[in-house]
Formats: sequence, structure tokens, C-alpha cells
Amino acid sequence: DKAIGYYEKALIVRSKFYKKCNPDLFQSYFAIGIAYEENKNYDKALGYYEKSIEMLSQITCWMEVTKDKLRIRGENFNVYTRTNFLINSVNLKLPWINKIEKSIWVIESSKSSQLLQLFQDSKALRISGIPGKLIEKDNLLLNQIRQYEINLNKAYAEGQERNKGKISNLKNQLFNLQEEHSRFVKEIEQKYPRYFDLKYQIRTADINDIKSVLNPREALLNYLLDTEKNIVYILYISQNTSEIKVAESKENPVVISE
Repeated sequence: DKAIGYYEKALIVRSKFYKKCNPDLFQSYFAIGIAYEENKNYDKALGYYEKSIEMLSQITCWMEVTKDKLRIRGENFNVYTRTNFLINSVNLKLPWINKIEKSIWVIESSKSSQLLQLFQDSKALRISGIPGKLIEKDNLLLNQIRQYEINLNKAYAEGQERNKGKISNLKNQLFNLQEEHSRFVKEIEQKYPRYFDLKYQIRTADINDIKSVLNPREALLNYLLDTEKNIVYILYISQNTSEIKVAESKENPVVISE
């Protein structure tokens, strides 16, 4: 209880100094969730875990640099596995349909923020009325950034001491390109507000969304791997059936089904 009190005080302090989506705020929410789970207050723990996932998705969405998105998501991936483990444990008293719906949300939220963001950017550019020349410029800058990242990684692989000057030059040029692209995107967002709305209007699919696009003889299989506990969560959805299989090493899968 004392630990929870300290964490909640830290959250209040951090909330005063940081904007709503900040890695430190995410860490506070996640830490409070862990503390509540360890105190066997599973409902409150789940609430804080879900808030942590929402915040992590927003943080990575607003980041401009793809490698930073992947780093933040990778370093904190255990928020997804820990949340899903709690959802599917006997400790959390929920109807089976709620467990499935919440598991779907966690698994969908855990998908690569890079792929999601690339899709959002591409879709937003296509349908927000931005002139073709600006779209071409965006693609050109992104291709240049990717090429410099490739060249930089290659220079590191060939030897940092040997390519010290080359690496420094590539890093400076890469930084300048990233800054130019960031300014360019912000300019587009200001001039074309519809692009801004489309880019950040992200909604995670729920069970009804998925069932609505499936044909009678189709099914969706989705997975979430928990490497710490050596568990695979297998989600199966068809028009008539929804179930989660929790496959553990050397044990039979535990099935939560409709």
C-alpha cells in the first residue's frame, strides 16, 4: 500500500510537468498497475495496465523517427504480455466474452507501431487532398533517410574506428534530413488539417469489426508471444466462434471459448 501511495504521488508530480503522452507518465501508470497486481487488486491493476497501453500507443504514434518508435515499443513490450496474462488468469473474474474482447484489444495494440504508422501516413496522404508534388517530396525525403540509415549501418559494420570521419558525416547528414522531414510534415499538418486528423485517427479493431469482414468459411488467427513465461496466446475468431488458447510449454492449452 505504501508503494502504491508513492507511485501515485510521483504520477501527480509528473502529470504537472509533462504533456499527456510521455514515457515517464507511461512508466508511472505501469508501475502502479504492477503494484496493484502484487497486492491482488486485479481490477485496478488491469485499469492501469490498459491506460499504460493507450499511452504507449499515443507516444509511438506522435514520434517522428521510426527507430525511436520501435525502441520504445520494444523496451516496454512486457506491458502487453503482462496485461494479457492477467486478463486470462483465474485471478481476474471476468465473463469469457470480456476476456476475449480485452485480449483482442491487447494483441491488436501490440502490433508493430512502425507498420501502423506507415499505413496511417500513406492513407492520410492519399485521401486528404495534398498535391502530388508534396507527396513526391515526402517519399523522396523518406527514401533519402532510409538510404543514409543503410549507409550508416554499413559504415559501423565495416569498423567504427576505421570509418570514424565517414560515420560522423553520415550521422550529421541523416540528422539534417530527419529534421527537414519533420519540418515538412508539420507544415503539411498545418496547411492540410484533414491530413492531421486522418493520420492520428487510429482505432483498434474489436471482435464485431473482425467478424463483420469474415466470410462464413473464413477465420482469423492472431498470436501474442510471452517470452518470459514461455506462453503463446492464440486467438481464433470466425463468424460463429471466438476462443483464446493459452499454450504453455509441456502443458495442454487452456481454452477460453464461446
